[in-house]
Amino acid sequence: MKVGAHVRLAPLKGAEQRTKNRIRERGGQGFIIKSKITPVIGLGGRMGLLFVAVETSGDRGDAWMGWLPINEIKISPW
Repeated sequence: MKVGAHVRLAPLKGAEQRTKNRIRERGGQGFIIKSKITPVIGLGGRMGLLFVAVETSGDRGDAWMGWLPINEIKISPW
């Protein structure tokens, strides 16, 4: 998938609870890929992708943005 692609995410078997929660809480309308695969310090050096949720929340309409480890997610086109 390319940077800028609108995708659907699903947690893989064995994914950490954080990954499952982010997908469940923020993924109703999918995510936009914001980076290429890279090692992420916040993920303990594991390879990850930066995503922004299409769905917004809160009074300001902010969208969640964060890193998810690529070895815990299945990525499909929207």
